Amino acid sequence: SVLANDRLAGDPTPMLLARRDITRVDFVHDNVLLLQPTRIIKRKKIETDFRIISRLFADSEFIEAFHRSSNLKITLLVSGPVAGDNERYFLKLLRDFGRCVSGLPESVRDRVFLALLFSGMDYPAFRVRFERPFTIADLYGVASLVMLPSSRVRRKAAVCPSSNPPRAGWRS
Repeated sequence: SVLANDRLAGDPTPMLLARRDITRVDFVHDNVLLLQPTRIIKRKKIETDFRIISRLFADSEFIEAFHRSSNLKITLLVSGPVAGDNERYFLKLLRDFGRCVSGLPESVRDRVFLALLFSGMDYPAFRVRFERPFTIADLYGVASLVMLPSSRVRRKAAVCPSSNPPRAGWRS
């Protein structure tokens, strides 16, 4: 698509993908935020996150809890840009997300989102638009879960529980 090609050309404008066009979404309230704090690069295995989302909705206890809150949504947020020669991988991720959402129960498809920041929060053009622009540290603070699938690990990462657990009745 044209939007995807803009991102491949280095446009840092964030992108929100959903099943249908939407004009407004409240991501502050009733949002299970899955944070993938990485660049878009094949070895980061971002498609694994889609399989996890699919498996969550295959679990009867999870879907029952999700249905109890009609405003609850899940957002997978990938913070980094498309890295190097990973354009094909990026386009494949967009298709994979579409397939993931299409495979979910009809009742939840409009409540699952993919947010791509392309490191936009690091650019002055983004930061001047807000009195207090968010940082990657802010994203960690509001994330329900940090997603770090990878085909290889170069360094050890500390995994800490989120300060913002989901509020739909899941057990901790």
